[in-house]
Amino acid sequence: MSEIPIRCTGVATVLLKRIENEYKVLLLKRATAVLRDAWCYIGGGIEKDESAWEAALREIKEETGIEKVTLYTSNKLEKI
Repeated sequence: MSEIPIRCTGVATVLLKRIENEYKVLLLKRATAVLRDAWCYIGGGIEKDESAWEAALREIKEETGIEKVTLYTSNKLEKI
């Protein structure tokens, strides 16, 4: 059985922070023409020669200024 290589072109990240016994989710209100004024997760494109996890860290820093995060994967993404 051969494997089919799949190349992702973008990342979507959700930042969670535990405060006491609850988890809070960070959403950003978009200011660009696409999805203007919509509350969204952090995301963006994967640049050439960049891995998905590197793109996730870069997008988090670019969009929020947050640098210290621990990454986990959901291992699944569904698009309708």
